[in-house]
Amino acid sequence: MTVAIRGLAVLLAALAVPAAASVPTDDQVRRLQQTLGFDNAMDRVLDEKMDEQPALTELSATERACIVGELKPVMKRKLDGAFKQLFGDEQTAGAWLAFAETDGGRTLMAFVRDGVVAKLEERPAPSPEAALGGMPLEAMGEVAAFMSTPEAKVLEREFPDVDMDDAEMDAFMAAVADTCGIDEARL
Repeated sequence: MTVAIRGLAVLLAALAVPAAASVPTDDQVRRLQQTLGFDNAMDRVLDEKMDEQPALTELSATERACIVGELKPVMKRKLDGAFKQLFGDEQTAGAWLAFAETDGGRTLMAFVRDGVVAKLEERPAPSPEAALGGMPLEAMGEVAAFMSTPEAKVLEREFPDVDMDDAEMDAFMAAVADTCGIDEARL
């Protein structure tokens, strides 16, 4: 096969493969987290978990703050990765963000945010009827239209795991030892 024919074959093969959808952008992830109420959730969860761990309560406030300072960037990366995995691609993330700008989307997103906050505060989530019951007909139509799109299938997916794997935990523990001066035995 000549170089020209081989080059043409490679070009045709490339054209036959659909372009891979790119993952949501960092900006889309940040805006989705804010829209859905996850922007402050991580800080609240970390602060509460720190107070619940008996070994950590024996550390000074400075030491606990140092651990949180090391943990937050790790968990932010994990949460961002989970959102990218959950939403899958820029088109899906963009559709959610566009929907969130509609009257129906704003109402639905406020309901979701209230649910996230309720879970963090360990209180009952608002009922859909109470949160969405008085929605104007046009806004209900926007919600119904969005819910019938492929992008709404995000709601059927499990939220990806954000736990650290062994390698991430080892790196975190090494960072805590190096930066905070706290060895693993104290944790």
